[in-house]
This record gives sequence, structure tokens and C-alpha cells, in this order.
Amino acid sequence: MGRRAGASTRQMAASRRRTATWFLLLGLLVAVGILAISLDTRLVAAIGLPGFLALLLLTRLIGNVAGEGIDRQLKRARQAERGARAEEDVSRVLERLAAQQPMLIFHDVATGHGNIDHVVLTPHGVFVLETKSHHGRVEVAGERLLLNGKPPEKDFIAQALGNAYWLKNHLRKLIGVEVWVNALIVFTHAFVPRPYRIKGVRVVNVRFLPDIIAQGGGQNAAAAWEKREVLRASFEGDEDYISGTA
Repeated sequence: MGRRAGASTRQMAASRRRTATWFLLLGLLVAVGILAISLDTRLVAAIGLPGFLALLLLTRLIGNVAGEGIDRQLKRARQAERGARAEEDVSRVLERLAAQQPMLIFHDVATGHGNIDHVVLTPHGVFVLETKSHHGRVEVAGERLLLNGKPPEKDFIAQALGNAYWLKNHLRKLIGVEVWVNALIVFTHAFVPRPYRIKGVRVVNVRFLPDIIAQGGGQNAAAAWEKREVLRASFEGDEDYISGTA
């Protein structure tokens, strides 16, 4: 069985919350240690006032580091959770499409250097979808993607192209055919006035997704569809099936 949409992103969020918990435990441990020292009058007398003040300063520094670490990890966890919900939203759109036309959908596909949010295979087109949960307005200036008038924190175009190239190479190794892979960046909340195309990557709001999938496009999609069970086995980890069809 394939992975669920947003699975790795939710795992990432959980990992970041665990890290925040470790920062909290560190801060509590330091606080308890300082309290124990301050209650021991002989130890306070032994280290003297300068030593005690230095200890308080160290406590404050560690507390600040722990507090900043907690805030940073919780913020990143919330971002990952929003990303996972966006992937789940796109998954529901794709599932509705799959009920209307022949289609295979794979979520959270591991590439060895990251994960592709969604891979879609139809008789008329092969797609990789990179889902984004950002809010605001998406625009294009030349060959640059802008979010609220500024470049986003990552190069989304390079990310989508890298995923498309990986899938193209993967398909060639599996079925021996050069298949054109359509790369899409799908925003679930940001306003995208119309579908854009940058360096061959289409940038769309999720409401445009059904039409783009229906249009298909690209060479040898039909050949990939004929070998869809090989692809399914590959993405779902059935190496015995792949070996048997080689």
C-alpha cells in the first residue's frame, strides 16, 4: 500500500515538536540545578558572590537559548502541519478526479534526496505535484516566482524541476521509455490569478488542477500507463513484482 498524503511532513512536524520538548527539558533541568545550588548556603559561600552572579548569568543565557529553540521548533512544526494539511487537501481533489477518469495517484514518493508530494499517472499525462500552503498573492516576474512581491524562502521552481527530472529518469530505468513529466507547483491557499509557466513548470492554484490534469500532455504517457503496474510496484515497494517483469 502506498503512503498517505502528507505522511513525511507530519513526521517532520512531530520531530520538531519533540525537539522543542528537549529544549524545554533542558531549560527546566538548568532551572532546577540553579535552585538547588541557591538553596545550599555552603555551596553559595564556596563559589562566592562573583561565582554566583556568573552562574545566574549562565542560567539566563541557557534559558534564552532554550526559549528561542522552543519558539523556533514550534514555529517550524506549525509550518510542517500546514504543509501536511495542504497535501491532504490536494489529495482529496485528486481522489475526486480519480473517480471520474482513469488515474493512478502516489503520495509522498521518496526520491533519495527528499519526497515528491504527489505523482499522478493518466493515459494522457504524467505529473509531479509540489504542494505549497503559503498565503498571499503569487506573481511572476520574468523567470522568477514571487510570493507577496518577494522571492519565497526556497527555490520552488528548482525543486519542481528536480522532482520531474528524477521521475523521468526513474521511469526510463523501470520501463525503458523516455516519458515527458509535467511539473506543477500547486498552491492551496495563495491567490494565483491564472496558471503561470516558468522554465516549463506550471504554477497554479488548486482550483485549476482538475483542468490541467484532464488536458494531459507530453510524449509517451500512454506507454507509461501501459506499464502502470510496474510503477505501482516501484512506488509501493514490491521489488519481487518489478524483478518478475524485467
